[in-house]
Amino acid sequence: MANENAGTSQGIDSFLSMGQYAPEQDINALLTPKPQEQQPVPSAQGRSSPYDELFQKAEAKYGLPAGVLSSIGFTESSFNPNAVNKTSGAAGLMGFMPRTAKEYGINPNIPDEAVDAAGKKVAGLRKYYNGDMAKALAGYNAGERRVNNAVRTAGDDWISKLRPETQDYITKILGGQTQAPQVETYDIPLLSGKTLKVPTSISREDALAEAKANGIDAIGLRELPLANGSKLRIPDNITDEDALAEAKGLHPDLDFTTQAEAELAKKHELIPAFK
Repeated sequence: MANENAGTSQGIDSFLSMGQYAPEQDINALLTPKPQEQQPVPSAQGRSSPYDELFQKAEAKYGLPAGVLSSIGFTESSFNPNAVNKTSGAAGLMGFMPRTAKEYGINPNIPDEAVDAAGKKVAGLRKYYNGDMAKALAGYNAGERRVNNAVRTAGDDWISKLRPETQDYITKILGGQTQAPQVETYDIPLLSGKTLKVPTSISREDALAEAKANGIDAIGLRELPLANGSKLRIPDNITDEDALAEAKGLHPDLDFTTQAEAELAKKHELIPAFK
């Protein structure tokens, strides 16, 4: 059915690594890769309907995989424009909830209005989920909030956290193609001690911004190479200069000459006697 829907008190001493890093807990930040090409959707399990022309027109208009709207129509109403779900209140050919139908300004019992609105809705969800059709369909059926909570809770296994009805809904429409393609990721260590896993298609800056927008305390840690081969981890809300000054004050017996400083000194043949 179409749904209704920082500063820190920790000092730099916590991040002196000298080559030894503490284990980090993985978290899922709802960060998604750039759109991936989707396979065509089996059209209503091979069934034809009086509305095939409407489905095809809306799919072409909104750039959707062939067959997806036909499959939604069959799953929602068995192609009955007067269908009403007595439990949820979803109505019409495409199973619109009253609130969503009002939002789109349609009569859910008029097929051309319902199909076009469904195409617009699914296309919007597909864009929101960066091309992931399984998440788009889950959002159409259960609402974006439930999908986002499932992703936040279970990561790649998000489908298992949805209602059985929604799991079955996705499987029926996609014919078992329920998972997005696997993508390469990289890690961003966070001040909290956790690690943000990010698709390589998303920049570090954008990833941290998106994580914060999703309610994650995402202050990143960057690495500053030192001349002795170790690395100093510095929170993004502290400058290199302030971090080095604090580290030297806390540990005057350790050498915090940076790799860049050492290379510059070597270049000018002014290499000091390091401790």
